[in-house]
Amino acid sequence: MRLGTPGLKIGIFPSTAFEERRAFFCILGEALNLTFEARDGSDYENLTGLLVFSDSPSHLETCRESGLSVLHFRISGPQQSIPTKNVKFATSDAIHASFRGQTFNDESLTTFCPLRVEQEILAWIEGFPVWTREPVGKQSLHTVGIDLPLCGPDGFFYQFFQHSSWFRVLPLLTFLRDCVPVSCWLETEARASIIVDDPNLHDTGYGFIDYRNLVRHADQHNYHVSIAAIPLDMWYTNAAAVAIFRNNPERISLIFHGIDHTLYELGQECSDETAFAILAAGLKRVERFERKSGLSVGRVMTAPHGAFAEHFARAMTLLAFEGACVSLPSLLNWNPQRHWPADTGLSFAQAMGTSLPVFHRFGPATIPLYSFLGHPIIVISHHQDCVGNYNQFEKWASMINGISKTRWCSVGEIARSNYCTQKSDDKLLVFLYSRYCLLDLPPGTTSLEFKSTAFCAKDVPVSLELLKGKREPVVMENLALSWDKNSNRVSVQVIPSPLLAHQKINPPATPWWPYLRRCITEARDRALPLVPSWVHRKS
Repeated sequence: MRLGTPGLKIGIFPSTAFEERRAFFCILGEALNLTFEARDGSDYENLTGLLVFSDSPSHLETCRESGLSVLHFRISGPQQSIPTKNVKFATSDAIHASFRGQTFNDESLTTFCPLRVEQEILAWIEGFPVWTREPVGKQSLHTVGIDLPLCGPDGFFYQFFQHSSWFRVLPLLTFLRDCVPVSCWLETEARASIIVDDPNLHDTGYGFIDYRNLVRHADQHNYHVSIAAIPLDMWYTNAAAVAIFRNNPERISLIFHGIDHTLYELGQECSDETAFAILAAGLKRVERFERKSGLSVGRVMTAPHGAFAEHFARAMTLLAFEGACVSLPSLLNWNPQRHWPADTGLSFAQAMGTSLPVFHRFGPATIPLYSFLGHPIIVISHHQDCVGNYNQFEKWASMINGISKTRWCSVGEIARSNYCTQKSDDKLLVFLYSRYCLLDLPPGTTSLEFKSTAFCAKDVPVSLELLKGKREPVVMENLALSWDKNSNRVSVQVIPSPLLAHQKINPPATPWWPYLRRCITEARDRALPLVPSWVHRKS
């Protein structure tokens, strides 16, 4: 959720309300590429919308007559406590499909100001209206009975929009979607994948997973599973298991899950040279596996135990990994000294190291929040979640498919399609949130312009004539570009500097104990289905 069109302004009335919340508006404005400005009197020039923090009838009437959509924060009346912490949403089309008609918990809520029932009610707390909407000419007046969150000047988006604290910001974000033209927003294709950590291809199943049944169930209920496999396990592959993966790439795929899967291996303090050597060992194992099996492993890393430090992100960039997949709480925990940008938690991918895209993965409870923001949906799971004939996967897939039309694919494909575009006549503006992507061009496109993001250092204009007929990629700034005219698709790769050849890096010797640990862990996981079901229910 970000604006591709700069220069849009939202007014804050009165100016004292802006000063009281300056840190919040600066953070949100930077994250969204939007300007919030203090306004007084009837100064509405060059505004797209108006936020009002006054209950004065005359002020409200003046704002209603402005011709702008208005969000009124009615927060000065009697306050009601919120013991249940629950917010119930209406079935109105004004509510995003992620929340529509459902009830969700927000642990940060303490009190609110109940509203009068005179307009369309969008949400209730404790049975009282907390968010309403009414038409005002061609615009709309939203009213909400709860204030915006407080934050410091070094804050970032995730601090006030996460599983335990989100509703205070939701009406404002919904209002902005309502008053800012749709063409101004950057959006990516809705994509999703379920990650299962740890399984290997030593047999046609792992723990509670039977790969044949999983593929059949995924096909029936429309979802994709990305198996996060450990390179240490790739010394052996079962031919029947390989065939299942090879014949069903639209339903099951492979990505990296650490190297040896030792405790905090990608979060340990070490030199960059050591990080290169550790990662190079994993790449070499995976390449041997790919040659033997004929399968491909997506160059996206899921960090074991969520441990992922900045220096490993730097090393992965130079070794041409395409990304990492880590939960935001883990990123924050393992990089406490890092300065996090304002859009942390809002961006379609977080830039780490020298611009390695880190995709957020999360538990099922957070699906509605990330779907609302337009992020790729990447759900964390383990083989234990497959108890009961994959009922959990069916439930998650049903939720995600019910929110929007979603393309289920591998995490590797998510990485390669993580960009936004805007059409400007015959030029296509491209906003990269990945290091490698395959860009399908709309008919009539004659030129591209790659806009500055954390993954593309500056604006790069490109004429398709420059790419026409070239057998080798054309390098412009830090982008390597090639155009397949027949499919009208452009391949884009962000070139790291310097690009290291992992084949020339000597990997460290692997001690015996990671092998022993994996043997014990795998034996435990494969034995779990033999335990009586009542033991699982009790645990």
